Amino acid sequence: MPESAAPQTPRVSRKHMNALNAAFRENKAILTGSHKPLMELCRTLAGQMDREGANASTRLTAAYLSALKDLNRVTTGSGSAGATGSSAQKLRDELRAKREGRGRNGRGKAS
Repeated sequence: MPESAAPQTPRVSRKHMNALNAAFRENKAILTGSHKPLMELCRTLAGQMDREGANASTRLTAAYLSALKDLNRVTTGSGSAGATGSSAQKLRDELRAKREGRGRNGRGKAS
C-alpha cells in the first residue's frame, strides 16, 4: 500500500511583499538608514497581510495602511524628483477598496 502524500500547505500570497519591495526599489535613493525601522515595520505588516489574505483583520489592515502612508510621506515629501511612491499608493488604493467591499471577487457589490 503506497504512503499517502502529506497534505500540502496552501501557498501564501506574496502580493503585498512584492509590491512593497517594488516601492523600496523605486525609492532606494530616498530611503536611508534612518528609514530602516519604518521599512522593517512595513515588511512585517506586509508579511502578515499576505499570510492572512482576505481574512486580514481591520486592525492589521489599518496598521498596514498607516505604515504605507508614512512610507509615502517619506518618499514624496523629500522633494526628490521622480519619487512617486506609486507602488505604495496602489497598495493603499487596493486595501481601501477591500475595506469598502469593492474587492476583485465582487463581494459587497449590489446585483
